[in-house]
Amino acid sequence: MPPLPPPPANYGAVTAEEADAALSATRSAMAAQDEALAELAASVSRVKETAVTMEAEVRDGNREIDALGGGVGRAAEDVRLQASRVAEASSSPYTWRLFCLLIWPGVIAVLIVLHLLRKLLFGW
Repeated sequence: MPPLPPPPANYGAVTAEEADAALSATRSAMAAQDEALAELAASVSRVKETAVTMEAEVRDGNREIDALGGGVGRAAEDVRLQASRVAEASSSPYTWRLFCLLIWPGVIAVLIVLHLLRKLLFGW
């Protein structure tokens, strides 16, 4: 089999107009991506602020539970520990997923304990 001829000298070359169009499309895509990332960063920041506020509310609720007694101090300490970890957490999406898996069951448990204490103490 005879050897293949070499490719033409302009093989793979693009015109200046094509290069400009490709560069413009790339810049537009990157600008849209930058906007999406900025929006995501703002959203994560708001979630972090909400988490810090929730931590303060849970801490206050835990103080009230501790004042009532009933052996819930250990659970309150666990909730406080998890809430403090959330306040110190970075804004990684994996950290926020972990936060959602840890804090919501704790908050629900605290609400159930408060409901049971109310029933026991006040008979409602």
